[in-house]
Amino acid sequence: MNRTADSTGIRTSHSTSSEPARKVTAALVFVASAISILFSLLNYPVIGHDAYVHLNWLYQFPLLFSEGIAYPRWLPGSFGGFGAPTFYFYAPLVYWLAGLFHLIGIHFPAILYDATQRSFAVLSLATSYWLLRQYGGTKLRAFVGACMYSFLAYRFCDVYIRNALTEHAALAFLPLVFLQFKDRLASIAVLTLGWAGLFLTNLPTAYLAVLTVIVTIGTRRTPGLIASQATAFVLAIAVASVYLFPAFALRDLIHQRHLFDLDMHTSQFGFVWLDLFHGHFDWLRILSIATLIAGLLLLVFRFFRRQQWERSQLSNWIWVLAIAIFFQLPFVSVPFWHLIPGMPFVQFSWRWNGILLLAITILCCTQGGTATATRSSLRNSILIGLALVTLASELTISRNLFRRPPLPINSYLMDAPEYATKWASNDPSEVIGITLRRMSDPPAVLLGLTAPADSIYLLSRTPTEWRFEANVSQPTPVRFHMFYWPYWEAFIGSAPRRVTPDPNGFMTVLLPPGHLEVMLHLVPAPSQLVGRCVSTTGFLVFVVLCALAGYRSITTRRETTSPPELTRSV
Repeated sequence: MNRTADSTGIRTSHSTSSEPARKVTAALVFVASAISILFSLLNYPVIGHDAYVHLNWLYQFPLLFSEGIAYPRWLPGSFGGFGAPTFYFYAPLVYWLAGLFHLIGIHFPAILYDATQRSFAVLSLATSYWLLRQYGGTKLRAFVGACMYSFLAYRFCDVYIRNALTEHAALAFLPLVFLQFKDRLASIAVLTLGWAGLFLTNLPTAYLAVLTVIVTIGTRRTPGLIASQATAFVLAIAVASVYLFPAFALRDLIHQRHLFDLDMHTSQFGFVWLDLFHGHFDWLRILSIATLIAGLLLLVFRFFRRQQWERSQLSNWIWVLAIAIFFQLPFVSVPFWHLIPGMPFVQFSWRWNGILLLAITILCCTQGGTATATRSSLRNSILIGLALVTLASELTISRNLFRRPPLPINSYLMDAPEYATKWASNDPSEVIGITLRRMSDPPAVLLGLTAPADSIYLLSRTPTEWRFEANVSQPTPVRFHMFYWPYWEAFIGSAPRRVTPDPNGFMTVLLPPGHLEVMLHLVPAPSQLVGRCVSTTGFLVFVVLCALAGYRSITTRRETTSPPELTRSV
């Protein structure tokens, strides 16, 4: 037969004939990946969809981190100095890494963005290569696949078009939750690392990963994996509880629903098919559609080669492929977005492209199914197509390397209005508007009828404490330059004072008459304290688990490599 190798391992005719196509495929993938890296090294401007919020966060969080606040939850500079509880709710891992870069002298937010995204791209390269090798990919094919998953198509879009930094980081951890090992402790340790990384980077991606793992276990009918996954999942929640507990306990203190009712122009969940038909052409839509078409080609091929895939260990990834495509189809999938609990939290249908790209990579770059000339040609064609579309995107946007478009003037002051406290305006546009109108207000303003000698002025300010000196002749309310947040407490001397929001959502305190020292102090929420304790315990358990897994691995290796003992016959 000319379709398979003989017992000597000599390559067959179709294998030999496909060698030039494989070389072309590898070359195109490597070139597109290299250009993506080069964009970062040349400091491609951060001007994508989410640029202004990430630049704001990369400015404030690392600065606070370098000032000794290990976990800055309140960002005092957001909204023109009114502050925002952003990192009570937004995953912190990416910004912790940026904080470490800040400590070694990288301070400019755009450069921090590049350094951080490169770090997670390298991690993605390692984790996806590891997964592809475990699924039987050759070293070269696995490296090609890892490059495609880490730098091409939707991943390129995440970094340079959307500037979705945390989603890019989460997709680096995604391959870890599908790895399996003979040693159960090693499996649980790696799975825990993967789940904890997902929780601490991007919750919508973590939610999609949960659905994908359920599909891969259910379609392969491997109940033995359930115990390992469940143990790792619970342990990862414990490790990440320093973030998760406050994020869920305090979620009613912001206008959380605005995270899901964004203006998507053409559809509630951002279906790129509809966007294109309505004339919204950009590289987000084009790269997403290219990934969808690649997945559809593989899905159609599966039906024509059903027996081959049914015998493959990768048949569960065909199901993942189909589901990831289905949830990006408008009209037919919308009822399921509302039916499945938590699905609207994903926000945009194109987020399924991260899962879809991993499925395509596994199906194209491993040895699942019976090798045929048709399948090899299809796989090469898909990889070449995705590489060419990415190259076209790179060529088009490369003009920004030379033009350097200016960022919005308030890019470091404006936060995402969805993370303003709930006492601020319920209208996101009004939150931005009041920031622009009143950002130059003084730190504190006495309200009502005051005597000429009444005054209040700032003595000192830190990210977690403000001190004022006040002179008032009668009980007088004071409005501070800060949005109300219930975990800011006021003290006059050492006596606590009630803090209330005004109609615009600003923090106010009623001052008694006299010469006063007024202090505002940020205190931890109870859920923070509980989360910190649980995280510490979970992290210690994880360290012990890793140590035991490592010890067993070393012991097993020694037992398998040690020479047999010499025996002396009597």
